[in-house]
Amino acid sequence: MENENVHISVLLEEVTDFLTKRDGVKNPTIFDGTLGGGGHTKEFIKNGATVYASDLDNTAIDTVRQSMGDDSNKKLFTSNSSFLEYLETFDNESFDGILLDLGFSSNQLEFSNRGFSYQKQDEVLDLRYDMERGEPVWKMISRMKDEKELGNILYRFGGEYLSGRIGRALHNFIIKQQGQAPTVGQVVETVTNAIPKKFRNKTNATLSRVWQALRIWVNDELNILTDFLPVAQQKLKKNGRLAIICFHSLEDKIVTKFMRKVSKTYELDEMGNRGQDYKILTPRPVKPSEDEVERNRRSRSATLRILEKLV
Repeated sequence: MENENVHISVLLEEVTDFLTKRDGVKNPTIFDGTLGGGGHTKEFIKNGATVYASDLDNTAIDTVRQSMGDDSNKKLFTSNSSFLEYLETFDNESFDGILLDLGFSSNQLEFSNRGFSYQKQDEVLDLRYDMERGEPVWKMISRMKDEKELGNILYRFGGEYLSGRIGRALHNFIIKQQGQAPTVGQVVETVTNAIPKKFRNKTNATLSRVWQALRIWVNDELNILTDFLPVAQQKLKKNGRLAIICFHSLEDKIVTKFMRKVSKTYELDEMGNRGQDYKILTPRPVKPSEDEVERNRRSRSATLRILEKLV
């Protein structure tokens, strides 16, 4: 198995085939809203595409550009912004393909120094993608009026069934810090101590859910995704494709609901003829092969859905 700290792009071959290797589209223009480690973007460019890419993490952009050297100057245009903000700057019908990979790169887990991994115990618990925006998650928790609010967040965004106990313990701990930033290790200890002994064998799963919930909350991920989808719909050229890779059910439900809504057929005339403006190309989501999961365990929960504009 590959070293899990080396970034491996998920569903790379499948995404490239859907967006760049298809009849009638030569040298496509692609929007990669989540540049990350740059794996998808590099493959798009190899296949003749011009890519506009965004990432809230400016370090990710610099790293990708350095790894590509001069090859990136004419084919890659980047913005240190959210995918929604950057996409809104383009005219309608600008892209042959749009990609969102809603996971985050292994480089962010390993080198972010923002607490994205609960195994990096000396880091401060921040969890923001962009350090210039908003507040770290611990500050947001410290301003909560009570622990119930935090428990609701852990349940809503993480599906954590011990959300009440953990929310209470974590809220009390942050308040007792009196404005001092907690380390990941301190938070891990607080969460672990809140787990009943009979569930301690599943501590890692609990920590994963807590970290997911806090990260989604502090970065407002679900609202941004919801706002992004109708904008992306308008930015596609005729026969353009929107590809979304999700990693948990909350994202996937938003994407699935949107794609089903816009792909509904409608009545064209009194003769009963029907029309359709968009078509779902993946009635069942594309998932990583067994080989890919073996090479990259982080891909195991990924699902790819594709929407094509017909008119």
